[in-house]
Amino acid sequence: MSTPRSSSISPAKLALPIITLVLALVAVVVGYVQTTTGLADLSKALESQTATATDVYGGQSAIGVASAILSAGIIGVVISLAAIGILIGLNGFRRDAVIEDVILDEEFLDDDDVDGIDELELNRAAAPAAAAPAAAASTAPVHAEPVIVTEPAADPAEPTEPNAPEAPTAR
Repeated sequence: MSTPRSSSISPAKLALPIITLVLALVAVVVGYVQTTTGLADLSKALESQTATATDVYGGQSAIGVASAILSAGIIGVVISLAAIGILIGLNGFRRDAVIEDVILDEEFLDDDDVDGIDELELNRAAAPAAAAPAAAASTAPVHAEPVIVTEPAADPAEPTEPNAPEAPTAR
């Protein structure tokens, strides 16, 4: 048995960043072409000494508008790429995955040894550690039961003050 996972992102939402990216790239190209042709026309008119006020001031305004279109296109490309990155992070472009149901056998559920570690091997490995000298007693074996201590811990030692230089005094 398998159940398909439903996607919360509609196909229209998936297509929107891609359409925006295409439109932004068109705006970049149009803005670039208009800006470069406007600059070339203005330079040619100024170098030929025949430029009129309309050529100069109108050309500057046209270049300003074209550069605004170019800037808007660049910003649109960045935003649409960020949106596409977010959708990729959310697995928006992935087809619906099929999640298979896990069926557990009765034999697996009745087995107490689900961790896959054989306790007999641990007991055999811990036996030489129990016979070790008292110096090694500080490290408890893995299978040891928790120890409950009923006697109080040793009194803490008096803290010693560090030898720090005296702070300067105000005069």
